[in-house]
Amino acid sequence: MHTLATTTNPNGDCEVLPRPVESISQIAWHPSAQYMVASSWDNTVRCWKLSRGDTGFTSTAKAFISHSAPALSCCFNHDGTRVFSGGCDNQVISWDLMANQSSVACQHLGPVKFVHWVAERSLLMTGSWDETLMYFDPRTNAQPIIVPLKERVYCADVKDDLAVVACSDSEVFIFDLKKPTTPLNNFKSPLKLQSRSVSCFIDKKGFALGSIEGRVAISHVDPADAGQNFAFKCSQHIILSTDNS
Repeated sequence: MHTLATTTNPNGDCEVLPRPVESISQIAWHPSAQYMVASSWDNTVRCWKLSRGDTGFTSTAKAFISHSAPALSCCFNHDGTRVFSGGCDNQVISWDLMANQSSVACQHLGPVKFVHWVAERSLLMTGSWDETLMYFDPRTNAQPIIVPLKERVYCADVKDDLAVVACSDSEVFIFDLKKPTTPLNNFKSPLKLQSRSVSCFIDKKGFALGSIEGRVAISHVDPADAGQNFAFKCSQHIILSTDNS
């Protein structure tokens, strides 16, 4: 007879409640890590405060806002006083957390798949299925800068001045945000199927690109480093090694 192992919680983990009623599309952390927000396919963007006590973490629901269609992306600004979110209503919403007030910051012609606050430039960068990138300064009433890509934005990541945008038809665009309207490079993804996620290296020399087929491509920004590029298949299983060497 086998005895079930007792479930332990050494890190004091907690379930964040109330949870969205549909799938979560993105989670973003406050700069101080005391708060987090999550956008969801239930149209909401929710904010929780996280605290750590003697028995572990606890969460407190603070507030939420709603899009009129599924919310696909969210981010904090540089000091965590404001949240930006984009969704299938084609809108980018600016949410003032202190006042708990929200308004439409800018709008695309299609669903907004990606929002990212570029602290070094004090700009909001957004990407949409309307085949454009948009740069918007929320401090002014100036018109957003629009960059046509000719393909729908599926995922993107930004690290300082490096931005990598993966689109439909396997297109990948690399931008130097010192010159944000002109791609530094544009090429086809080495992966066969649709791009799903991208993450820039900390040293900004390259990025990892994941696809719906379960493969990851490691690519470098400088063409001279192309010999170091490679791809691998992700395993669906966790392999535990007993080798202690």
